[in-house]
Amino acid sequence: MRFVKTRVVYRHRDIAYAHEKQKYKAEMTKLRKVHFKDYWAKQTQIENEYFEKTKANIEATQRRKAIKWNTVVCRIAGHTMRQIDIETRKQEERLRKIEEF
Repeated sequence: MRFVKTRVVYRHRDIAYAHEKQKYKAEMTKLRKVHFKDYWAKQTQIENEYFEKTKANIEATQRRKAIKWNTVVCRIAGHTMRQIDIETRKQEERLRKIEEF
């Protein structure tokens, strides 16, 4: 008889503990979901900031390179025009010298 009575008492304690444990698990599940959502929202925000900074750096680099190549092309074109002017002057001088002769 004593064994049954103790078992009943323990069973009541176990039921209370089981309910408490079940509530705890349910609450922790909710808290984990909230924490998980918050974590991934923050992580997404951090990644987006990183991508925006990286994109801005890439665009700035491309802009600098474009300006550099534009300058190089303009220098080459200017030098070519000067060379053409020099060659035409030389040609004109040769023609003039030939005509004077």
